[in-house]
Amino acid sequence: MRAKDSVPELLKLLKDEVGWVRGSAAYALGSLGVQESVPELLKLLGDEQVGVRGYAGIALVELGAKDRVPATVIADIRMISETELLDDQDTKRTWDALKELGF
Repeated sequence: MRAKDSVPELLKLLKDEVGWVRGSAAYALGSLGVQESVPELLKLLGDEQVGVRGYAGIALVELGAKDRVPATVIADIRMISETELLDDQDTKRTWDALKELGF
């Protein structure tokens, strides 16, 4: 299966009841460059979980919608950047998003 073949399932996972599933799906959609996910990602900016909001914000930046990421979500992205749980590629994507947002 090619990565793009997973897009319909990833879009469904944005509505999963488990926060880390929603956040991971958002992160993957940004990585894959799935433009049609922007409306659903925007909805996640109001999610109750910091990680979900932050990963949705990172995805939006990667999809060229940085102007849609509010300051509160930028703070969430900064919080994610400070976690020790990120691997090197996740750290780079997080810092790249912050840099694109002017931080």
